[in-house]
Amino acid sequence: MKKRTPPRGYTAQALANRRSWLERSVGFTPPENSIDSGEDFQGLAENQTGYLSLPLSVAAPLVINGDYASGNFCVTLSTLEGTLVMSMTRGCLLTSRCGGIQTQHLRQEITRCPIFTFPDARHCRSFADWLTENFRRVKAAADLTTSHGKLLRVESRVIHDRVIAEFVFCMDNAAGQNMTTIATEHACRFIEQQVTERFPFRYLLECNYACDKNAGLRTATRGRGHAVIASCELSPKWLRRILRVTAEEMVSCFSEFQLGSQLAGVDRFSRQQAP
Repeated sequence: MKKRTPPRGYTAQALANRRSWLERSVGFTPPENSIDSGEDFQGLAENQTGYLSLPLSVAAPLVINGDYASGNFCVTLSTLEGTLVMSMTRGCLLTSRCGGIQTQHLRQEITRCPIFTFPDARHCRSFADWLTENFRRVKAAADLTTSHGKLLRVESRVIHDRVIAEFVFCMDNAAGQNMTTIATEHACRFIEQQVTERFPFRYLLECNYACDKNAGLRTATRGRGHAVIASCELSPKWLRRILRVTAEEMVSCFSEFQLGSQLAGVDRFSRQQAP
């Protein structure tokens, strides 16, 4: 019987098996330009068939004057999009000539939002109150699973016979998607052990309120991950020398962009208010 899915595994033989499977299935053989062994990617990539090489470019100089990052930086880019790197380089040069970009790091927050469903609505308020009163115990259960991040708070939203519990974490420099999932699951199991007799419920680990990998109003208004504000004052001299425009021309262009954006619905989030 013909195998429909790629062979699994992280060994060199498993990689060779997948390459052979790919050739038999679609007639494509990936180039053999691997620089690392397949075992090095365990936990990072699945069904690996090889490696893809792209040009590595750099945009610079990027000057950042911030409370978290400060100094001169080079932005590495792996792309085949023509003119992209030079366009970014011009922006870096312009802002550096004007004193750099001023930044402030506001927060790093990522969420996982389980939903608890009860037989009726009578238990919801009491359950939400219990989460608030026992936050330290819930936090201890969640924090046991990772040394990188910490549970900051749990915000409850009662919706008829359901409670959405928004677990808000700080995961430092990690993306944190998997860590928040594991930590929240551990906390939910702890909650289940503590209150299942008082508040019988079933729960789903994520109800999509976190907007993970979704474009949503909540993400647009509250953010997800690192929140940073940045500003730079551009001088007329360097605008003319590097971008060949004046400040008045740039402002006029932004006005025209706004009209086009409104007609296309691009700014739909800005015209709504968060619930």
